[in-house]
Formats: sequence, C-alpha cells, structure tokens
Amino acid sequence: MVDIAFKVTYNDGGANGGLIGYRGVCSDRIIVDNVKVREMTWCSAEENPCRLYCDSGLNGRRPIVRQADQAHCYESGLLFERPLRFWAGVFHNGPREGEPQRIRQVEPGDIAFLTTIPPGGEQEDRIVFGCYRVGRVTPTDSGDRVESDGTMDVVVPDDVARDFYLWNFQPPNRDGTRRWGFGLFRYLYEADITQRLIEDLMWRLGDDRQRDVIIRALGDEFGPKPNPTPHLHPNGHGHRGQGSGESDEHRNLKNLVAKCPKRIGLPRKATPAVEHRFLSGDRVDVKFDLPDGTAAVVEVETICPRPGAHQAVKYRALLEVERGDKLGAGKVQAVLVAHRFDEETRDLARRYNIRLVPLQA
Repeated sequence: MVDIAFKVTYNDGGANGGLIGYRGVCSDRIIVDNVKVREMTWCSAEENPCRLYCDSGLNGRRPIVRQADQAHCYESGLLFERPLRFWAGVFHNGPREGEPQRIRQVEPGDIAFLTTIPPGGEQEDRIVFGCYRVGRVTPTDSGDRVESDGTMDVVVPDDVARDFYLWNFQPPNRDGTRRWGFGLFRYLYEADITQRLIEDLMWRLGDDRQRDVIIRALGDEFGPKPNPTPHLHPNGHGHRGQGSGESDEHRNLKNLVAKCPKRIGLPRKATPAVEHRFLSGDRVDVKFDLPDGTAAVVEVETICPRPGAHQAVKYRALLEVERGDKLGAGKVQAVLVAHRFDEETRDLARRYNIRLVPLQA
C-alpha cells in the first residue's frame, strides 16, 4: 500500500478573501494568473472557458460553477461536495498524448493529500490543503479517479494551510531540487511521510474539529505529537505554529464547564475565567477561583485527551507562580475534561495528580 499526493492548480473560487477556495470559478486575478502567468495546461487550453474569458479582456461571458456537476475543471468543483475525489489526468505530450493516466499502487485505506502552490509562490512553496482516506480508484477518460471512503474528508483551515509545506516532509528529488515535475500525482513511498504529515497536521489543528475527524478515522495511534516538525519554510525562513480554530464541540464543552462548575466537581460559587491568559502568553481553557481561597485550572479536550494532560500540568504550575504559591503546594487543582480517556492519559493523570472528568456537552 502506497499513499499519494496530488498536484492541484490553485483556485480561490468561494474563498471569500481567504486562501482555500475550490468551490467555484477562480477570481479574475487568479484566472489571469493561471492562464497567462503560470500557463497551467488546462487553464490555458484554447477551448477552456476561463481562457476564452481571459482572451476577451475579462469583458466576455464569465464562467459560472455553482455545483460539482457544472465544473469544467477538476478544481472548480473539488470542495463543493463530499466525499472528496481527484483525478490522475491525461498525458499531454508524447506518443500517449490524450490517454488517461493510471494509478496502479493505491488501494482502499491509503491516504491522499491535496497540494497546491498559492499565488506568487514557487515550487518549494507547495502546501497541503486537504487529505482523505481512499475508498476506491475508478478508471475514467480523465484518468483514474481516486475517491474518498467518506470517513476522513479534511480541508485544512487557512491559517494552518498557509505554511503547511509539503517539502518539509517529502525528501528532495535526486538532484536536490524541490520541484514536482510532470504529472498530477506522485506516490509517497517513504513509510514515515504520511505519519509525520498527519501528526504535524493534528498538532497544528489544535482544537479544530478537523482534528477529531482524523482521530475518528485513523485511531488514537495517530495522535498529535508536540510540534513534531519545525514550522519553517523548506528554505529555512518563517515560523507560525498552531492554528487558531476551535470546534463547536470544544467551545460548547468549555462553556458548559465555565457555567456549571458542579458538573466537574467544583463548588457552585466557583468564579470562572474563560481563556485566562498567563504572563507567558499561554491560555488555559477555564480558570476557577474557589470560595476557600484555592483555585483550579481546567483543560478541555474532546476525543484526544493526551495533549490536554500535559497542558493541565503546565497551567497548574503557571497559576501557582501567578498566585505566588509554592510549586506543588496543593492550592491549585488540575482538571482535565474530555469525552473519554485512553489508558496512557489515565496513567499520566495518576502520576501527576490530574483529576479526570468525562463529560459531554
């Protein structure tokens, strides 16, 4: 079994000022970029509606795509519906010109990654903006279509995708370059590429609901690793970190904890502070000041509690410092709330005195 990455032409249709579109025809700026500047193969083909519109000076009939079955390219309908899918394309040159390309090594259960180069980017700027678990590979006249099994259709949020560079995981080519070359797909032969991509993505997603989608599909063994890959451009510049997204599940659970401290075993008159910020810049989901003069830090997770156990220990120490308490004096409780707990998290909780509370919003 071999995982696969697709080369996807950049599309901002439906992005509404953000980065990831693929829900309609590109903006005029990107149409010109794909047709005239990058000269993408299908975008610049004489019969392509976007090429005709571009040749009219953007004064002719503008192409419109409002649903997937109206799409005149792979990209303009890509994210209109689930499950996700992409095509291998056809040969554009040589003796097999016009023939569909075949994908021989991908099987159900493998992972497919969607990659693109944002406007103004170079080859080494290729980012990963989506992934899915393969359900089937179907031959078509447009090349083999790799379809999702519907269990893991992940679209990476803009703030995470912007520096989620493929070449931080994919080894350089034999000549040392970081260029894709020809063809719309390449196999990911190295066994650990997918593992590192998924672990890094999950860490970057933070509390975003897409992280839980991955865990439900792949299991706890793909849990996020703490900053497993330096968040640098393949050429060494830039640094970002985790995304700022928060899932509805996480937000609802956090607000329930703050509103009803008795649900997690704290006094009814405990005073909550949601997203309490420490001098270090760290933020705990909920801090409580208790009537007896002690306090509690509460970290909220959904179905991936292990990172939260580590955070609870950190936040307890930070609040002890903030309060002027001696470290480990027992005046600050560490509480971890989640839908469920695995044995590794339970072991951490026993060793570091973290109180675990299973709770659903």
